[in-house]
Amino acid sequence: MLSTLRQATKKAQELSRTKSVSHSAIRSFASNLEDKQYQKKKVDENITLELSNSPETLDQANRPLVLILSWLAAKQQHISKFSRLYLGSGCDVLVVKLNTAQLLLPKKGVQKVAENVVNIIQKEEFKERPLLVYGFSTGGYFYSEIIQKMQQAEKVRGEITNRIMAQIYDSVADLPSIPEGISKALLKHGSFQQRAMSKCIEGYMNVMERPATQYYRKGSRIFHHNPVNAPTLFIYSKNDPVGSATQNEAAVNSLRCNMGYDNIYTKVFENSPHVSHMYKHREEYMATLKWFLDKLEYFRERFTDEEWGRIVRVMEKEKK
Repeated sequence: MLSTLRQATKKAQELSRTKSVSHSAIRSFASNLEDKQYQKKKVDENITLELSNSPETLDQANRPLVLILSWLAAKQQHISKFSRLYLGSGCDVLVVKLNTAQLLLPKKGVQKVAENVVNIIQKEEFKERPLLVYGFSTGGYFYSEIIQKMQQAEKVRGEITNRIMAQIYDSVADLPSIPEGISKALLKHGSFQQRAMSKCIEGYMNVMERPATQYYRKGSRIFHHNPVNAPTLFIYSKNDPVGSATQNEAAVNSLRCNMGYDNIYTKVFENSPHVSHMYKHREEYMATLKWFLDKLEYFRERFTDEEWGRIVRVMEKEKK
């Protein structure tokens, strides 16, 4: 067993120098996912760093760092469905989760966490690595704050933002959906308490322009005029009242028409709950994700159709 591992590691080093992957020579990425080939480090109350231990890819400097920007009240088992997919291919993953207070007080909350994220990706072990951003729900607004912190930290224009290789938005909620998005993340949908909280947050935003709402507005402008020209996938549904189709389509049209980007893609489901598209339409969701990741050389080399099928089967075995 030890000799086999050494041989695999040696082969991975050779593959790193040639920047190519032979699927007959490496261990199955699905096996890496199934065997939990990763370690987890809690950075602080918001940030968890998950490091791949996949022996085939540890020496590859070009492997991406994936930023998963979670939705409010997300459980670990939900996020791990996404993070382990990338860990299995040798990526490291930074999972970031905000709390409600941080979202309601952006200057003291969201912006501080965004600054911490930028500090981490600029550390020596990560500063040359490409970045894949995966934002869910209010994670879309959070990503706008991260972009601003990236630009502020750049000594040369594009020094950090040019590292972003791709962006995926799943059920992203824009400015008008913040009250409903927060209340539904915390309380039973349609309940009196949820509707009351939504109204309270709406009132809060109306009177708290300087400490809060102005930052949401600026984040929305960046969402519609993202300075990062990287392949972008929007995933949303027609009946999601939080990450609404209308708001997502407005952002897509702005990026295509106002920004002139020709690499903006969409996947629209007819009927699918907020941040639940992968669970309700797993086969279709995973097929779309595979199609999008195939546009990126790193993943195209690793995820053949056969290998992707094995990964999907592993995920199907696990409890939702």
